[in-house]
Amino acid sequence: MKNLFIKKIVTPTITAGAYSSGDNVGGKMTFQIPPSVNGGRAQIRSVTLTDKAKQQVDTDIVIFDSDPTSTTFTDNVEMDIDDSDLDKIILNEDLRTHNPYKDNGISQNLSLQTAVEPNTSYFATIVTRGTPTYASTSDLSVVIIIEYYNGQ
Repeated sequence: MKNLFIKKIVTPTITAGAYSSGDNVGGKMTFQIPPSVNGGRAQIRSVTLTDKAKQQVDTDIVIFDSDPTSTTFTDNVEMDIDDSDLDKIILNEDLRTHNPYKDNGISQNLSLQTAVEPNTSYFATIVTRGTPTYASTSDLSVVIIIEYYNGQ
């Protein structure tokens, strides 16, 4: 059986305005890993941040394997992950390569191999490492590619 790839898109509601470096962008996001096919395993293969405002700002995507309930995720406020939630982080991906287009752009990592459990909810947040100013509350989206495989 060939590997199967599924695309999940999460669009947080962000502030139409300026952010400071270290701010949470859009609060806490939730995405569901769909059930596996034939008992196969799953992994996150890539993460892409689409940016309709073409800010080209270094960004971190943080993914948690269970709900980080002790952390407050407030948009446009400095991100402070509670100590008790640190062990829930399974991926902290630095998106430092930006691909600009005329009036938008993307930042991505296409070479991830982070194992995830099918049919499970995961949680994520965006942390800016620059000072972007977004024009719209829907300027950003996170695109996650999940690979299902029957490997050992």
